[in-house]
Amino acid sequence: DIAAAAERLDSYVGLLSGVARAGAAPSEGRRADAGEVAAAVEADARALAHTEGVALSVSGAEDLDGLEVPGDACEISRAAMNVVSNAVEHASERVSVSLRAEGGILEIEVADDGSGFSPEALERGCERFFQGDPSRAGAHHGLGLYAASEVVRRCGGEIGLSNDLARDGAVQGARVVLSIPLADS
Repeated sequence: DIAAAAERLDSYVGLLSGVARAGAAPSEGRRADAGEVAAAVEADARALAHTEGVALSVSGAEDLDGLEVPGDACEISRAAMNVVSNAVEHASERVSVSLRAEGGILEIEVADDGSGFSPEALERGCERFFQGDPSRAGAHHGLGLYAASEVVRRCGGEIGLSNDLARDGAVQGARVVLSIPLADS
């Protein structure tokens, strides 16, 4: 219990730190190794999923070596882990993380098999302090997606929220895509 509380506190402090820097301009000339970011996200996601008893699949992490994105590797990894943490929390049984470089963009896609985003969350989920589920107010601060979106924005990218739909139109999970342009060689 103490270890879990310490992890939550550390995560919260990290979120606050990211939010405090949210208005900051991108770091001039800083570049992050996409392979390093992918390796960190994969290792942290595997540890978190294992701890929470959620099945995790990760693909593409090994294909990003030698590519760079603008920004700080630790911040980008933390942004992705904010999204993974939300997915693990809301998953019924499984989460998938896909990392790929396509068309000059690094995409980090996180999907879960939970209940998906509400219509309001699809529209406002990346706003500071947005809490789609008031029952989670004690452990949920409404900063995770906001902090992730701010980091991605500072890197020149964008974040997209969507739901996965079954053939009958029923929501069968949530999907978040972080899109960051690759740095020029």
